[in-house]
Amino acid sequence: MARGNLRASLLQATVEAPTMLDINDLEELTRVSHSTIYRAVKQGTFPAPALQVAGEKSSRWLTSDYVRWLDERLAADGKAKLRSKRAR
Repeated sequence: MARGNLRASLLQATVEAPTMLDINDLEELTRVSHSTIYRAVKQGTFPAPALQVAGEKSSRWLTSDYVRWLDERLAADGKAKLRSKRAR
């Protein structure tokens, strides 16, 4: 599926009913590992999870938060790549 179609599908789904993405969904959408995603959350460069299940290693993100992040990244530099600075 083309990126534009994926974004449109996500946006339409968000309008119809709030949906949640898990870490596996985000790994597929961003094409980076869960470690990179969580590192970017900690650094404030990626949205924080909207839901964290106590006692489980389970987090969920609102699809609308992801779409907003994607739109901001595309508007900023035309790229949706997730950038995370590793501590050296």
